[in-house]
Amino acid sequence: MTESLVQTLWSAGCIIWSGKAIVAKDGTLTWVGEMKYDPPFVWLKAALEQGQPFDLLWEHLRVDEDSKRWKSAIFAAIKNKEQVVNTEYRIQLGEGNTAWFCEQLRVELQPDGSIDLNAFVTDVTESRRKAEEVRTLAFYDTVTGLINRTRIHDLIGEVLVTQPKVGVIGIEISNFRSINESWGAEIGDSVLKETAKALADSVGQQGIVGRLAGDDFVVIVPDDSIMTQLVNRLDEVCQRPSQVEGVDIVKVCRMGYVISEPGETAVGLIRKANLALENARKNQSPFAVAYKPEMSFRAKMRVELETAMRQALMDGEFYLMFQPIVDNKSGQVVKAEALLRWNSSRFGAVSPGTFIPIAEESDFINDLGNFVIDETAKKIALLQKELGDPTFAISMNLSLRQLKNPATLNIFKAAMQRHNITPANMIIEVTESSIMHDAGECVSMLNMLRDSGFMLAIDDFGTGYSSLATLASLPFGCLKIDKRFVDGIGIDRKQEEVLQTIIRLARALNLQIVAEGIEHKAQYEFLRELDVEFSQGYFFAKPLGFEDLLSRCRPDALAA
Repeated sequence: MTESLVQTLWSAGCIIWSGKAIVAKDGTLTWVGEMKYDPPFVWLKAALEQGQPFDLLWEHLRVDEDSKRWKSAIFAAIKNKEQVVNTEYRIQLGEGNTAWFCEQLRVELQPDGSIDLNAFVTDVTESRRKAEEVRTLAFYDTVTGLINRTRIHDLIGEVLVTQPKVGVIGIEISNFRSINESWGAEIGDSVLKETAKALADSVGQQGIVGRLAGDDFVVIVPDDSIMTQLVNRLDEVCQRPSQVEGVDIVKVCRMGYVISEPGETAVGLIRKANLALENARKNQSPFAVAYKPEMSFRAKMRVELETAMRQALMDGEFYLMFQPIVDNKSGQVVKAEALLRWNSSRFGAVSPGTFIPIAEESDFINDLGNFVIDETAKKIALLQKELGDPTFAISMNLSLRQLKNPATLNIFKAAMQRHNITPANMIIEVTESSIMHDAGECVSMLNMLRDSGFMLAIDDFGTGYSSLATLASLPFGCLKIDKRFVDGIGIDRKQEEVLQTIIRLARALNLQIVAEGIEHKAQYEFLRELDVEFSQGYFFAKPLGFEDLLSRCRPDALAA
């Protein structure tokens, strides 16, 4: 070996040694060796200068378990007559520190049966450190230190190979957005870290905790027999407040879980756990929800319906029906509520209770809502022309997503201009539950609509648990009493008292009142005696097509 090559190897941190291997009759391997050139490491050179032989020193410094693997690799090479052995091992540097070395060892079997060894050993500590950093970024969450989505999928796949039944538990912090908004992102991250630690401590050796994304955690449970016990324990842990900087921050957690079936995949198992978690979220279940096969069916149908809805809007399958609203004093139809319907070429008549929630889960509700706005405005213009009544109004429902959409006001204004009507002819209904979901974001749009001249009505009042302070601060001009309160008239005295309290509240807030769900004459007369202005329900008419509505709105037509 030339001097220049030796210098190059020395500069690269390469140790060069040679020696011999001896295999005893009992199969044990011993070896002797010595450095061929001065070592490039000060700590090693200093030890050798004290007179310690290289082979004994190297054997002593090498981590025991790595030394056993090293000898096994050489023994296997000798047995299989392999000429090159590549290994990596750790050398102890003192004070708990170690360095990683990569060794390329050439094994030469001599005619006399002896075994020569020639080795190049390189310090790879830094490259391994960088590789570990890359691995950490690839497989571990940077906030919590838990395994991330990629590693979760890989690990579930690995466990499914060896275990017949694997459990997956999905956990979310449902109010995490509110925590972030109220306390800030740093506190939010602290809550995630604290939750991750609490989950990991609770699971212990019985499973593996990971973070999918955001506030979504996953627990992988290789032994399905402990699922019930573990779910109950985690549920208890999740409901505890997180202590951050001496403050208790309350978490609202939801949980869904599943146990694998034969032929399961990691993707399928996580999807099922998510469906169970979604069910817990939608139903606001305080308990963990187990996956059921019908959840997959509903999810599949939801995707199919959403796809079909988009095509249906282009194909003109959506249309409006109208339910008359009666003036209780005159008995005349003076308003109507526009109700969206869908007659699908594929599914037949689809209930609004089925397709509207699906549309609300995506931005498609904005497209559907835009259709309703334009179609309602068009029908108002036709009614005015046919009846010669510029005061006739039609109400329509506005979804939460539309309330949060900055373009909504301009869409209303464009429809008014296109069909030459005024905002006074259109009543915008918003459900109480939608407002309570996020009153802060909704109030700005509500104020702009009110200031533009639209009448705003709070729909299904009494079902959304709103506070009086919130209701009084919102720009409503009309209150619609939910059918469930009307149903108690003549049957439940307490319900009647609640109904009268709602009416007094509306009067105090100077709101018009529309009672929904009138089905019997006694209900109608009871409400008239309480001076409720308007009524709506099957007692007067079921939802009508436009021509039938027009007939019912003629001056000579009474509602009932």
